[in-house]
Amino acid sequence: MSDPFIQPGKDCPELALVDSESGSPVVLSDLLQGESTFLYWIKIECPVCCQAVPYVERMSCRTQARGLEGRVFLVAQNRADELPAFREAHGCPKIPILCEPEPYESAKRLGLFVVPAWFLLAKDGVVLRANTAFSPSELTEIDELMGAEVNLFTEQELAELPALRPG
Repeated sequence: MSDPFIQPGKDCPELALVDSESGSPVVLSDLLQGESTFLYWIKIECPVCCQAVPYVERMSCRTQARGLEGRVFLVAQNRADELPAFREAHGCPKIPILCEPEPYESAKRLGLFVVPAWFLLAKDGVVLRANTAFSPSELTEIDELMGAEVNLFTEQELAELPALRPG
């Protein structure tokens, strides 16, 4: 049986998300800015997801500092009204958060059944990389692909953070 999770080289299917701040609908073409777009799927109740959030926030701030707004997004499988307290508790005030409330149609089209999961998309919507994990080495690699010149993690963080996979 083949893996239903979307693989690199495939076109990303259409997404039906909601901007957590404005409540406006967000589709795939709204997200494809610049050379690449990074989407990190979470549930705010997931401990592994919560461990990853500060580093994805750091990636977002670094891309914004390089003048590359809107290239790193969290996609929360939660309601928008749950996110302000989450932002405060997990130190992610700046990263754009999109919502995908139930029944998770975008996730189903991606073959996504566990979180955390992430997708790096080319400007034409082709999936460049995808995985279901929180892996410091993989996030560092994605950050470098997006133009970072300094390591995403400190040496101490790398020594202390394990790669965590769902399941």
